[in-house]
Amino acid sequence: MSDNLPKSWELTQLKRICNIQGGFAFKSKDYQKKGIPLLRISNVNDEKVSFDNNTVYLAESFLKEYKDFLLSKGDIVIALSGATTGKYGKFISDEKALLNQRVGRIRYKNDDLINHDFIYYYMGIIRSAILREAYGAAQPNISTKELSNFDIPFPPYNEQNRIVSKIEELFTRLDAGVESLKQVQILLKKYRQSVLKSAVEGKLTSEWRKQNKDELEPADKLLERILKERKEKWEVEQLINFKVKGKNPPKNWQNKYKEPKPPDTSNLPKLPKGWRWSTPEILSSLESNAICAGPFGTIFKAKDFRDVGVPIIFLRLVNAGKYKTEKPGFM
Repeated sequence: MSDNLPKSWELTQLKRICNIQGGFAFKSKDYQKKGIPLLRISNVNDEKVSFDNNTVYLAESFLKEYKDFLLSKGDIVIALSGATTGKYGKFISDEKALLNQRVGRIRYKNDDLINHDFIYYYMGIIRSAILREAYGAAQPNISTKELSNFDIPFPPYNEQNRIVSKIEELFTRLDAGVESLKQVQILLKKYRQSVLKSAVEGKLTSEWRKQNKDELEPADKLLERILKERKEKWEVEQLINFKVKGKNPPKNWQNKYKEPKPPDTSNLPKLPKGWRWSTPEILSSLESNAICAGPFGTIFKAKDFRDVGVPIIFLRLVNAGKYKTEKPGFM
């Protein structure tokens, strides 16, 4: 790898430019609600170090005896074991804090030769190598010794500064791009709602209606035809059922048909000329090739499910106006 480095760069180990140390195994019996915060593995997450409501503290008297485990502003801390192995962050607080076990501290040896942010940004690169090392065992972990031996391409100080400046410039652009994307998504959502509102109010097709006014079937006539066909379809299905059962249709059997309820338009806005309010019941089909499961459909038992048959529509398959295509259950 050193042969591929730019001229004046050097491949070195992290321990040559940084002091790397693990924390101390403080005892839980010494924890208290106020005092010196103890930085534990739970305080390191997503390239951030933060103290929250679950933070524990130690008495100030611990500072003298455990001064070697005291954190300084600018130190990099990294999780050394458990599910969060490899997560790291920069300690940026001006307050004092002590380092707990299972957390490593990376501190620079020479401030005049090292741009702190260069090492910090490079941690994002070597983290993948750290994870490969850590997850080689049943319990993810990495020692401070292994961390110390990681190789790092090390450029001259001035070039470190230029690299950090370029990274921060690009990250700033990226952050701005992400923020712009969020704003666009908000605008798209509003635009989508506006389009749908215009559609149901007839604004999207107002010019088209003017140009085709002599060819349009009024909505009340269309609804009459839909209701007529709906009833005829029901009657055909009933006659088929009678025939399958070997029975003759009883007197006035057509009277059992239930007309769908018309919509209550008392509080609804005015529609364009030729439009009418309707309901999903009037416009929907009377038959289905799927079964709805609870909470408003039938509650089925898992023991009745099978690989093929009539599909069951579960609540989890319907989300934000979309039907998920994952494999449903069958009856």
